[in-house]
Amino acid sequence: MNDADHSAGFLLDQGGVSIAELHPAPDKYLLLPGLPTGLKLSAAGTGVAMIDSGVMSGHPQLRGLVRDQKDFTGGGPEDEVGHGTVVALILLKSGNLPGSESVPGILSAKVVRADGRIDRRHVIEAIHWTAGEKKARVVNLSLGFTGTPKENAGLRAAMEAYPNTMFVVAAGNFGPDTIVYPAGFDLPNILSVGATDQTGAAASYSGRGKIYAPGDVRLYPSSGTPPPPS
Repeated sequence: MNDADHSAGFLLDQGGVSIAELHPAPDKYLLLPGLPTGLKLSAAGTGVAMIDSGVMSGHPQLRGLVRDQKDFTGGGPEDEVGHGTVVALILLKSGNLPGSESVPGILSAKVVRADGRIDRRHVIEAIHWTAGEKKARVVNLSLGFTGTPKENAGLRAAMEAYPNTMFVVAAGNFGPDTIVYPAGFDLPNILSVGATDQTGAAASYSGRGKIYAPGDVRLYPSSGTPPPPS
């Protein structure tokens, strides 16, 4: 790895909810509408991998559903930011078929420190762990780096090393004319996801994606009523 691999990155999309907001009291949590509690792990499969800020493993919609986790920051595998927990909830919801009581589960690679800093070197190591060692077929990265293609060459090489793994990556929060990586790589195994606004059009802040999905996440208190579908 070269010096550029130590450059700092940033989280993209699904942010803005802190750990304190997600878990404000011992018996209080924010929940994701449409995702049941009490789900079990599927008997087969490796699960969907995420390279993010870790997972709040005790969250009622995540409890028992983390197949494996590894910390690359030195701070322990638990989420200290909130971003990774929300991403994990969304990934589990997408993998929960109607009427099913089980999900493939989550592989969590923590690369985000408590202060939000992300080291590109850790992301590269996490790619090799999720796609290489754990053989994940889908890896989600809702994070990014600016800079030039040359400065991000190590990140690109890591993704090229696993052509049979699909990397689902956030397109960015800085508008359609700002390139962030890895979304900016023209690789067949990268699926960049942009954000839509409430009208279904591409949000003004979104980077250019191959596909687009709603950019906001509505959570509700565990003691409350889920919001109606938007």
